[in-house]
Amino acid sequence: MKHRRWLWIILMGMLVLMMLSGMLFVPAANSMEAEPSTSGVTTEQKTPAKTTAKRTVIHTGTGKAVSTPEVVNGSFEEWKRGLPAGFGLYDWKSRTGVTEYIYDTTEKRSGNGSLLIKSNFPNDARVRQQVKVKPDTYYRITCWVKTRDVGTSYLGANISVYDLGDTSADLQGTKNWRKLEFIGMTGPGQYKLDVTVGLGGYSNLNTGMAWFDDLMVEELDGLPKGKQEISFFTDLSAPLSWLKNGTNTGIAFWFVLIFIIFMAGFAALTIRLNYLRYGKKGVFSSTDPRAALPDTVRTKPFRLEKRDWIIMGIMTLVYSTIALYKLGSVKVPETYWAPVRMGEAITFQFDKVADLEKVYYYTGLGDGDYRLETLDPMTGEPVVLKEIKKDQFDDCFIWKYTELDVQTDHIQLVADTFNAQMFEIGFFEKGSDTPLPVTVTYSATEALDEGSPENMIDEPETIQYIPSFMTSTYFDEIYHARTAYEHIRGISPYETTHPPLGKVIMAAGVLLFGMNPFGWRFMGMLFGVLMIPAMYAFGMKIFRRRFFAFCAAFLMMFDFMHFTQTRIATIDSYCVLFIIAMYYYMYDYYMSGSYRLGFARAMKALFLSGLFFGIGAASKWIGMYAGAGLAFLFFLAKFREYREYTRWMKSGEPPGEKWHYDYVPYHLNLTILLCVVFFVIIPGVIYVVSYFPY
Repeated sequence: MKHRRWLWIILMGMLVLMMLSGMLFVPAANSMEAEPSTSGVTTEQKTPAKTTAKRTVIHTGTGKAVSTPEVVNGSFEEWKRGLPAGFGLYDWKSRTGVTEYIYDTTEKRSGNGSLLIKSNFPNDARVRQQVKVKPDTYYRITCWVKTRDVGTSYLGANISVYDLGDTSADLQGTKNWRKLEFIGMTGPGQYKLDVTVGLGGYSNLNTGMAWFDDLMVEELDGLPKGKQEISFFTDLSAPLSWLKNGTNTGIAFWFVLIFIIFMAGFAALTIRLNYLRYGKKGVFSSTDPRAALPDTVRTKPFRLEKRDWIIMGIMTLVYSTIALYKLGSVKVPETYWAPVRMGEAITFQFDKVADLEKVYYYTGLGDGDYRLETLDPMTGEPVVLKEIKKDQFDDCFIWKYTELDVQTDHIQLVADTFNAQMFEIGFFEKGSDTPLPVTVTYSATEALDEGSPENMIDEPETIQYIPSFMTSTYFDEIYHARTAYEHIRGISPYETTHPPLGKVIMAAGVLLFGMNPFGWRFMGMLFGVLMIPAMYAFGMKIFRRRFFAFCAAFLMMFDFMHFTQTRIATIDSYCVLFIIAMYYYMYDYYMSGSYRLGFARAMKALFLSGLFFGIGAASKWIGMYAGAGLAFLFFLAKFREYREYTRWMKSGEPPGEKWHYDYVPYHLNLTILLCVVFFVIIPGVIYVVSYFPY
């Protein structure tokens, strides 16, 4: 009972230390209240994930400029290496041909020229410069802006501060020179302001042309009357700067100290428990060198019993039920039309004159532009209502919509480019969430087109008035899901930054359930489910107690990253399962030693570890990085074995076991040679073979 009392005292002390460390590390929160943004973003735009806190008090200051911090090259007249001198670049896509940065002498507010940002494809493109400022001070950022053909569905040309979700009012469409203004207050300890001007914003990728001239930053003596202030002080929601600006500066010294005390207490607890359990048994002094020989633990053969299989089965069933809930819908468009030449046109006819508000569309592979037209009833000439720009990078297997404001009984869809897949299209009247009945009355198409125009209106029940992840790709699914689909169809894959095996595994789910969110997420979910029994078995192998094996599986079940990552169509989950498997078998070799397992069993463990290493590396390179840990464990095991072998040799007694005779030729030389096969040649073959379809 005495040792239990010590255990509870130490555990309670550690718990108190953890609570204190947590309280000391709680961020110093902003005292400002958050309000809805008034940045000028339209309701159709995506809500930025990064937001800032606002102060709603109306200041009575005059708002008079008292000084002007220096903005280097604010007129954008000087250029160096393709950018305005003094400015850096923030380019989300950063691919050749997506966005151009041009010194334009034909358009200018003053001076000889201006900065032109021309986004040919949707992008968040900005130039940025850090300006010296004072803490807790009001500043006004102004810039003259002009736009042409800027998309109206997302954030247009604007002024912003890097890492803030708020922006100035933005310019969309085609607008002449206008002066944009952005007023805010710096935070305590803030001496730099990262000013940006550009086209688009966080989660608001846009296209078009925007000119910028005469950027200026002014210090104000207060907030101008009637103006609403935005804080330039980035808070917890700004992921790149919250540690240095929105919280206590750095990690508190007390947190470091308490962490050290906690780790020391944990070590003391381990030593104390070990002493209480084993210290009074079998401890003796000896000068016999063989007393220190057994460096490697002689373990009992590992077997899962019936109770273990029942526990694993129940845990797996519970987790799979949770993981399958709202994984994704199978109800998405399956047929499509893709033109093979520019200028192909299709007329959609309604059964009445409709007051149209929105048009929804679901797109697949390819990039291209479509335009929606109707005939002017007075002149009979086509009138362009809207342009649909399909980006091959982002607009794949996803529902999108654009707004219309026209009364007509027909809409014509014209392909300005070719090869962009359009799966489904639907038109909605004002105040209605049900698509209008529509027929195809005219089509100027080619016989070589993929699919027929009627394919775009044959699945109206799949149209989602409120699009969500249940029916569309999101996050990195825009890369991996489409690549799995390309593998199936034998198309040159888009995503080639990782080895192909992960996408091939994902393609199995698509083959089973179709090209829909459930299909492209199924295999990742399945691998996530398999990690639960894998962790239970691994925990049982390490601890040889069901409670700890259950804890290992339980923690995996309710780990949020595991749950989230395996329900998204990315390739990480496949590789993680293979990493668990490769270490599962390497653990046998490391703990038992090759001579205790027997040469054949030891080689089987190494072979399986190398096999899963090869499969993991061919799925994603993190599997290859995990191989460094395998190598470390292997050579550490050989070092321990060799040290034990040399001690026996130095003991002066003849070897008493067979492995002493076999160690050098089999357990050392032949083992290392076979490891070259298991961990280099076989994984290399798997990696290369995964590329064979290409």
